[in-house]
Formats: sequence, C-alpha cells, structure tokens
Amino acid sequence: LVDFVGTNGSTTFLDQRPATPRIWTAAGNAAISNVTAPLNGSTSGAFDGSGDWITTPDVADLDPGTQSFCVETFVRFNAVAAGDHRLIERYQSTDANNPWMISQKSTGILAYISSGLGGWDIANGINFGTVTINTWYHLAVVRNGPDFTGYFEGVGTALATSSASLYDGGLPMTIGGANLDGQLNGYNGGFRYTIGVPRYTGNFPVPLAPFIL
Repeated sequence: LVDFVGTNGSTTFLDQRPATPRIWTAAGNAAISNVTAPLNGSTSGAFDGSGDWITTPDVADLDPGTQSFCVETFVRFNAVAAGDHRLIERYQSTDANNPWMISQKSTGILAYISSGLGGWDIANGINFGTVTINTWYHLAVVRNGPDFTGYFEGVGTALATSSASLYDGGLPMTIGGANLDGQLNGYNGGFRYTIGVPRYTGNFPVPLAPFIL
C-alpha cells in the first residue's frame, strides 16, 4: 500500500506494508504534490508524463501465481492521449511476459494479463472504463478464482476466465509508467495490492476513505 502522503515536493514514498515496508524509488520528476488529492487526502503522487514513475524491486510475495488478488488505485489525468500510458504494472523492458498491467490509451482504461505463454494471452488490452481530464477515478483489477474483472468506479467488466498461473519473472513493480511506451500525466492518489483476497466480487460503491491494509 502506497498512500502518497507526505510533504509537497518530497521524493520519499512511504509503503504501509507491515513489518518490512518496501522501498520505492522515484524516476524523473515523480514527487508528492499538494495540488489535488482524492477523498479526504491532502496529497498525492504527481507524474508529468515524461519519464516519471516510482518502482520497487521484485520479491516472491508480489507474485500471485494462481491465487486471487486485487490491484487498485485512484488516478486523475492532466491529459489523455493515444498510445499506452502505463499506470501500474509488473514491469520488464518488453511486453512479452509481464504478468499484468493497467494502462490508459486515449480515453480508455485497459487491462493486460499474461501467463507468460506468449504475449498477453489472458487479457489483451480489454477496455473497462472511459476517462476525462481533471477527475479522480477508482480503478481495480481483481482475480477471483479463475475470473478476472476490471472495476471502473465500482462497476465491473468481465476481462477473462483462466486457471493459468500468472507469469513470474522476477519483475519490479512500477506506478506511473516505465521506460517503455508512455507514462501517466497526472496524479496517483493511492495504490493497494492484495494477494490472496479478491476484495471485490461484484459491483461496489466507490471507496470514500483512503485505502487501509
């Protein structure tokens, strides 16, 4: 869990994982900002769309395998454009075997999911929401058993059904983009990744409070 709470301009991103918080490292101009924040928050992570992201190294418990999981975030766009703009992903320098990615392309929010058997073999750029600029959105991708669902503002879209284990390639996790394709031009207001619990199994009201563990 990264809640992007901090001092305006700080490049320290606190991880709320108990016992052994992860270290997140900033690239480019990624920083804490007090310009805008979702819900009751006062700060968020600012990304300018040009080489900005934060990343944490791979460890074994980032890899869901066949387990249920939920990855979710609050995001706000300064601009939307053609081409994939990577919002959250397990990253490597090619698309061949990333386990999952949530991206923005034009006004769409897209989900990509892979078992590593060749490209995005489980879900390949499935659109599950439409965005505009200067508005906060809650996004989530959930695996509940074999069923993958993308939730946009609490409304689910079926992405795929698969019992396959997701790719495990020792990949770091990034928020805001990576050095391939485009990056987020806007703000991230919080990120939570839960393995072993799907959290959402049907449509739900958009959260009205910051994420908790």
